[in-house]
Amino acid sequence: MKSRVYNVGMGSVYTPGAIIKIIKERISSARISVEERSIGKSTITMQEPVDPNRSKQEIEYEPQYDMRKALNDYIDWYELLWRMP
Repeated sequence: MKSRVYNVGMGSVYTPGAIIKIIKERISSARISVEERSIGKSTITMQEPVDPNRSKQEIEYEPQYDMRKALNDYIDWYELLWRMP
């Protein structure tokens, strides 16, 4: 390993609205809201994903999940957890 710090992620930026839409496709009764907040005088927004090239080159990292798959996997796990005795 050449580096000690790596950017890892899904390779895309998802807005809160896009995440809510994915969740509501699975759980239509979900009550979710997003409140925009500013930090000091500026608002933080992500326009593009972090650069994953070093992760890919040095540790051969490749995302296995996009947001839809990740959220669906989490919902499946959560539903299973609540069905357990």
